[in-house]
Amino acid sequence: MLPDADSLATPLAYALAYALRGWHVLPLEPGAKIPLGRLVPRGMLDASTDSDVIRGWWRAAPSAGIGIAMAPSGLVALDVDPRNGGVETFDSLQADHGSLVSNVMALTGGGGQHHVFLIPPGAHVSLPGTLGPGLDVKANGYIVVEPSVHPNGLRYEWESSSNPLDGVAPSVLPDWLRNLRVAPAPRDVLAGPVPVDAEQARDAREALWCLDADDRDTWMRAGMALHSTQWGHAAFAIWCSWSQQSDKFTPADQRRVWESFRVDRDSALTLAWVFARAGESGWANPRRRPVPLHPEPDNGPDPEPPAGEDSGKRIEVLSLAQLREHARSVSWIVKGVIPGDSIGVVFGGSGTFKSFIALDLALHIAHGMQWLGRKTRKGPVLIVAAEGGTGLWRRIEAWHIEHGLCWQDAEVYVVPIAIDLARDAMGVFSAATDLGVVPAMVVIDTLSQTFSGEENSAADMAAYMRELSAVFRDAWSCAVLAIHHTGHQATERPRGSSAIRANVDFLIGVFRDETEMLATVCFVKQKDGELHPDEMFKMSVCDVGTDDDGDKLTSLMASRVITCDQIKEVMDHEAKSGRGGRNQLLLSKAQAGMAEKELRQIFYEACDSDSTDGRRQAYHRALSWAKKTGFIEVVDGFVLLTKRD
Repeated sequence: MLPDADSLATPLAYALAYALRGWHVLPLEPGAKIPLGRLVPRGMLDASTDSDVIRGWWRAAPSAGIGIAMAPSGLVALDVDPRNGGVETFDSLQADHGSLVSNVMALTGGGGQHHVFLIPPGAHVSLPGTLGPGLDVKANGYIVVEPSVHPNGLRYEWESSSNPLDGVAPSVLPDWLRNLRVAPAPRDVLAGPVPVDAEQARDAREALWCLDADDRDTWMRAGMALHSTQWGHAAFAIWCSWSQQSDKFTPADQRRVWESFRVDRDSALTLAWVFARAGESGWANPRRRPVPLHPEPDNGPDPEPPAGEDSGKRIEVLSLAQLREHARSVSWIVKGVIPGDSIGVVFGGSGTFKSFIALDLALHIAHGMQWLGRKTRKGPVLIVAAEGGTGLWRRIEAWHIEHGLCWQDAEVYVVPIAIDLARDAMGVFSAATDLGVVPAMVVIDTLSQTFSGEENSAADMAAYMRELSAVFRDAWSCAVLAIHHTGHQATERPRGSSAIRANVDFLIGVFRDETEMLATVCFVKQKDGELHPDEMFKMSVCDVGTDDDGDKLTSLMASRVITCDQIKEVMDHEAKSGRGGRNQLLLSKAQAGMAEKELRQIFYEACDSDSTDGRRQAYHRALSWAKKTGFIEVVDGFVLLTKRD
């Protein structure tokens, strides 16, 4: 017998009640919408209806929120977000096709609605991720349910007459919705008729970061100014990249507003407005090129000046002081190792694990975790898996299992086919932009599978690199990392033309140990800084579940090895500085999966300092040291211990 809603007093009671309905539940971080990683390391994949498992979860975390995994529960939810036009989209679809109201409906903590539908037994359902602005489809993910608390402090609640815990059954998913196909956005919405001015685009990106993306009026005007350039995809990507610094950013709202802009040559804002507002905040356009207050008619390219005459292009001459400031302004996606606005190559022979190591780097960036003991800039990652995406999923799953993290928290996007990027890079750009994705890094696996030219031709290779730079790096201001092979004889350099080395900002070689599952990573070129010392990675086998026949599935996973010599060097340095004891104290108290605030309290109790301020300073120094040297990671408030040999 199902308990009624009035008898439920604790999150555990709710979770068990949902499980009795056959709904697969998972614990969520209290006051958040993400899975509780220390209890469900595979996130939604660990969702269960087993009452013993559920009791164990909520004994460990009594205040955990509750998520319902859609697919295993046989459910689909329509997520209506009124802030982004969801109500209008919902009403429009009903007017065109029929009712979308289900017998089971929830009021979300964020002010929206979840309409929950039942998938008919045996039915094959293929639904788009969104039905329009503000109306998303939750078919393969999970939803947050009562009595969970939204990050804003408000509770999720079932609408009083639509509560499944009172025995109300979800409506069956309408037939017309199962067969619905959402048309892609018209190509002329983002495809621009005007070629991108690379220098002006770079200036616009720099100037925008002096403006407040949280201010709605500024955000709108900046979008209008970029739209007036008629650069299409590139202008939209620049606007998205800047907008993402604000917590208010949503891809659906971004696209909806962009599509509402119209070029009005009599009154439209241009980049002059962006540059002027940035100048008020102290930004100086390094080229000081005149930009019209209003767009001028496009009469074709300017004629080339006669030989011997000035082209009119401003040439920049820097003093040493200016050069010093320019060097300091380099942004890094991995501090001191990989610049944030760059193009590079990881090369190695067959079987050297270079793709695994590149994936380890990419996932550290997606989660904002230190890599090689260096700070990373968290951001989305786009992987062009040209050698096939099937095996990539297993590698990603293994990495998350080994690190105790949820793959749902990683903003990673994959192109799972081989394509010619010299010809189709803009297609990749367009597809990502359609999703509102602005990657911090693009990984190309491999160069040879995405390049149709002659590898030994300097002209062909330079043209390929220029295309990657123009379409990905310049538009998204991101790092582009291509994975490449070595030659059969010359294993110390990338295969093919020397134009590869000449056209990249960084170059990384991977060399495998002949007998062990080990690889040495060598940093052989770094345009914007000193070379990072060699690092060693080991490969380990991780279980990732079973297939349909019950056979075990495994995958290899790369992880950094902190050697005994490195540990001794760090310890000797700390002993000389007089701080080694407190650092050792921190390491002795740290346990994988514990909350960082719990570690802090234990450290305070064991620390020999007499004052509260002294204990606080000692803790933060020791934690900073442990993170910098790679012994500890703190992700989403929980402690992870780096494995060492």
